[in-house]
Amino acid sequence: NTLTSMEVDQGRMRILARTTIGSNSFFGNENHVSEGVLPGTFVGLRTWVPKMPCSSGSLFGNPAMRFGRPAASDDFSDGTCFQKFWYHFSTSVVDLFFWKVLHAFETGVAMTLGRVIWPEYSDTWWVLQFIAELALFAAISILGWWLVSVRFCWCIYHDKVPLENPFYSGVIMRWFN
Repeated sequence: NTLTSMEVDQGRMRILARTTIGSNSFFGNENHVSEGVLPGTFVGLRTWVPKMPCSSGSLFGNPAMRFGRPAASDDFSDGTCFQKFWYHFSTSVVDLFFWKVLHAFETGVAMTLGRVIWPEYSDTWWVLQFIAELALFAAISILGWWLVSVRFCWCIYHDKVPLENPFYSGVIMRWFN
């Protein structure tokens, strides 16, 4: 994010206005905000805010356009203890550790299979053995992608799973309030 109204002309730098960010504001990535935003403003992804907006709200685009803030639904809830636990566990432990461990396991399986099939490279066929081992690594990677990203995720996310969720992330819950 670029938070300044700096102008450089013929070797001189001028700051045209002081940039002020109001409290409880949220910024997406890659924004350019010149003068600042008022408290409680949501600035989306790749948004250019050339001057201070007259009121807080949702800003998106280049230049920024105002969008209506969504209202919380009537059945909006804080979620059950299990929903909160799963949200924090999946976004901290699973996302940070499980997928990296699974990828390391995939690489380890490919390496072990390569050593079992070809314990030593021969002097005459080493090029073909090397190419075959590269193909084995590629096949294991594709198989791992298919098993995890296609089959496993299909078990979790498919047409029969309800799309509505009464529990949202902390940022979304603060935004509705």
